[in-house]
Amino acid sequence: MAGGVLGFVGRVLVAMAVALVAAGIVGDAVGAKTEATYTGAIPVAGGPKVAAVMVWALSTNGHVEARFEGAQAVYYVKVKGDPMGLVSNASRLGVRVENSQVNHDFRTGVLVAHATLSANPLLVAGIIREALQRGNAIQANGTVSVDLQTRESVIAIAVPAPGAQAVSYTLTFTVEGYRRAPDTVIALASTSMAAAGVALIAASRRRGST
Repeated sequence: MAGGVLGFVGRVLVAMAVALVAAGIVGDAVGAKTEATYTGAIPVAGGPKVAAVMVWALSTNGHVEARFEGAQAVYYVKVKGDPMGLVSNASRLGVRVENSQVNHDFRTGVLVAHATLSANPLLVAGIIREALQRGNAIQANGTVSVDLQTRESVIAIAVPAPGAQAVSYTLTFTVEGYRRAPDTVIALASTSMAAAGVALIAASRRRGST
């Protein structure tokens, strides 16, 4: 009887070890991510244009770190809700939105978008100056670093350097409040569990043969 119990427990442990490995594989493939990096190049040639990059934390809290190249100045502002909608509404002020691209990353719970904004440079300068004076915008030295709560967004406006054909960016979004077990921990736990299960099965067979 004791041998049968040991064998049963051993088989359960082996099955759990296999399930743990399978869960780790599935998590890597389709599970939630704790960090994601996005890159892009925003065309700014052929007229008075600026580059806009938007991040919307749809279902998670996180930290945004974005570095820009080809920009002489970068400004950013935190807002609530859909940043693409706010940028599109700027058309009422004479700002034209071009080259827009949207990446909805379901695994990270974030939306990242960029676009070219074409407008009279005096109008753009006036909007930025007013936002700075009101304390709604912050000037960054080529790097935007900001924390976002769920449903918050950040809009970064990059003024291109003279002669720049495009403004490129590298953006990393790190999820806060969620951690996944490292692959090494999963491997160690599953190996230990499987070894214990095999040992119990072997012990049950020895008892059964005596």
